[in-house]
Amino acid sequence: MRHERTVIIKHPWLRRMRDDLRRLYRKHFFPVNFHPTAESEEILKKNSRIYRGSICECNSYTRINRNMIYNKPEGKWYCLECYQSMKAQNTKPSDWPLNRAEIRTFIKELAGPEGCQYDGRQWRSGGKEFTYARKILDSMGIPKDKQEDFLSLCRAFGGYCDCEILMNAVSSLLGEETLY
Repeated sequence: MRHERTVIIKHPWLRRMRDDLRRLYRKHFFPVNFHPTAESEEILKKNSRIYRGSICECNSYTRINRNMIYNKPEGKWYCLECYQSMKAQNTKPSDWPLNRAEIRTFIKELAGPEGCQYDGRQWRSGGKEFTYARKILDSMGIPKDKQEDFLSLCRAFGGYCDCEILMNAVSSLLGEETLY
């Protein structure tokens, strides 16, 4: 049996309806004019457990306007972005699309003149399309499918553009602190 159950709503009108229902559900469980008493505190704790275990909110963040996936072993709902990020972070480096030597070469090239031109004070970025990262991966002879897998891994570690790979993802990718 599958360990995941994904709910994806594509139609914009249905998404809006879903988000409105989630907001309404949240208002019911967490009223604005809340006056704490011993009894109401207990009710709030119970409501919080029920609400947090529902499909209404991502278990990692309080996102309510996202498609969700249920992780059966944990018994929790996550938005797709958080779940994919968690899966990528939990993979072993031996399962990554590039080995450590290739990652080290990639990082060196990305920081260099062909990439972000990082000099310790300023840099340039190719944006969320990973313009420089893709160019460098192409020059390294990495196939397109491996490139996409690697860039997804970079996103999971906080590298949402070329320069953020250097600022956020590189220490997780190499497993060591760096100068970037």
